[in-house]
Amino acid sequence: MDSGTLAGLPNELIIQILDSDPTSSQVARSLAGSCRRFHAFATPFLFRDVRLHSYDSAMMFFSVVFSQPSRAEYVRSLTMPLGRGFAQNTPDTNSSHFINDRWGLNWAISQSLKRMLNLEHLTFNYHIVDAVDYHNILERHTFPCLTSCELDVPGRFNKTIHDYDLLASFWARHPTLTRVFCPDFMRVLRPSLRISMPNLRYLEASPNLVPLLDSCALREIHAVWYPWQASASHIETVMLAMQSMTTNDIPFVASHDFFNLDACCAIVDSVSRNLPSTRVLRMRRIGQYNELQPLDNTMISPVTEYLSKFSDLMYFGIENRYRVMLGRPTRSTDYKLVEAWGNACPTLVACCLNSLAWVKLEGEWNIAPLDRFYDLVDAMHMEIRTPVET
Repeated sequence: MDSGTLAGLPNELIIQILDSDPTSSQVARSLAGSCRRFHAFATPFLFRDVRLHSYDSAMMFFSVVFSQPSRAEYVRSLTMPLGRGFAQNTPDTNSSHFINDRWGLNWAISQSLKRMLNLEHLTFNYHIVDAVDYHNILERHTFPCLTSCELDVPGRFNKTIHDYDLLASFWARHPTLTRVFCPDFMRVLRPSLRISMPNLRYLEASPNLVPLLDSCALREIHAVWYPWQASASHIETVMLAMQSMTTNDIPFVASHDFFNLDACCAIVDSVSRNLPSTRVLRMRRIGQYNELQPLDNTMISPVTEYLSKFSDLMYFGIENRYRVMLGRPTRSTDYKLVEAWGNACPTLVACCLNSLAWVKLEGEWNIAPLDRFYDLVDAMHMEIRTPVET
């Protein structure tokens, strides 16, 4: 769509078109430079979805917003990827924007964030600001419309209870949150801490966080179980807490990453007893060399018994992180195990095992491309993420 096509349309209709177009930022960029008429109403769409992938791009963006504060209100999504890679880009002190040192950037970020009252999603890289400034952001900033966030705390091995308390207070100040990502290990959370998140739908975080949450609308979880977190008693505590956060009348999706097969069996066992109405259950093995090895089917045979306790399970997988596998193919033994799973849990329609997919067609299990399993699971994700009318 070019400016010539839009020239004969009224402004209100052009705005509606941009508002409904997922690529509106690219279209708005073309329109903004074509003429003054288009520039006026295309500008808000230029700032709607902001993705900053380098230190210098962050300095440029926050220079603009700091010097023109009204533009902060246009931002709906602000993404600065987590991880140290972002901070490896050094600022360009010869660039034309006026923020040319770290202190100036810290100040501009803090002041600009205060004005982003319409922000709906925030992914914030703490490496771009000093620890004190990041703490101030967690402690003092509030975004009335925030529904999704991906945040971490400074440091890797020297995190303190105070650090996590600040992050918890940020979550608690935003009851509008429906999606929370926190890739941190979370070793030092206070057991007495309670975080109210009444609208939480999706959680991707350490299982240590789950027992501390007060929620009743959880539909999907992705947890990573490190060896020190995967004791049978802790798994049971987490699953009981998860049970209190879900309802049987809404399909539930669970994805659990594990390091050893004993943990895998313990997790499936606990899920089957505490969350029997789970619709999708994905178990993914991680941990360097093991990720490339076929699973030992004899080690996961107890899973067959656990599957019989599920009432609505449709998609189940025990898979490795990578699709490339070392060792001999195991299709024949995999088929026998998948067939046993299907007999134990008649509601199953698709499985994933050793980087192969199995789909039930007319009562028979047939091998299928792995992407077929992912497509079926993605369709269930879309169903679950669709708001329920009340």
